[in-house]
Amino acid sequence: MNTLFSGLMRDAAQLTRTGRLVDATQLIQRALRGDTSPAEAPTTTSGAVVEDDVIEAQVRVVEVHPTPEPRGSEAADAWTPGSFTHQGRSVDYMLFVPASASAQPAAARPLVLMLHGCT
Repeated sequence: MNTLFSGLMRDAAQLTRTGRLVDATQLIQRALRGDTSPAEAPTTTSGAVVEDDVIEAQVRVVEVHPTPEPRGSEAADAWTPGSFTHQGRSVDYMLFVPASASAQPAAARPLVLMLHGCT
């Protein structure tokens, strides 16, 4: 990083700290373009905080603690062999059912079909 670029980034950081985000954005854009011309003097409204720009909110931190799965009572993953026959041709396949599927009714389970084209 050259000294001019790092100086412009330092100035942009200072503008950001003082709440002059528009000026900081313009300075970053100049730095990225490689523009070394002197910066224009900021206008009186440039970067000024307008009351409508402030967002007020009540926030709270929500702690997320995943519930551990009980050990020993888990269903195991299952591979079930099968065969499909149509017009005299038979194709073997394997059906994988993950352990988590036991928590869903059989009618609601999605099916992912992978066609490999190999024999």
